[in-house]
Amino acid sequence: MQTVRNRGKGEHHWRRDGQFHFEEKPVELDTGGETIPEGVAVVESPVAGSVWKLEVDEGSEVEEGDTLLVLESMKMEIVVSAPCVGRVVKALKVAGSSVQSGTPLVFIEERP
Repeated sequence: MQTVRNRGKGEHHWRRDGQFHFEEKPVELDTGGETIPEGVAVVESPVAGSVWKLEVDEGSEVEEGDTLLVLESMKMEIVVSAPCVGRVVKALKVAGSSVQSGTPLVFIEERP
């Protein structure tokens, strides 16, 4: 059996008979060293790709469903929307940044 590590995310196992198996390790939230205050929603990347376009700036007021940014993955555009009403506190990535699935992208201070 041959084992290849995948950048700390898990292990790929190939057996001689051609079978493939992937074991994924639990991933901890990497906030880039930022502390997440109470009442702040973290918007994560749904896929691996790159940030194509930011639609909001820090301090922008957003409604649930508003477009925050657009990702590009495998020649497709993926719209990332606000999960709640609030104010953008921090955008962790800029246009052109590479991201992995689960990478924090935006912090939103939630409002009722």
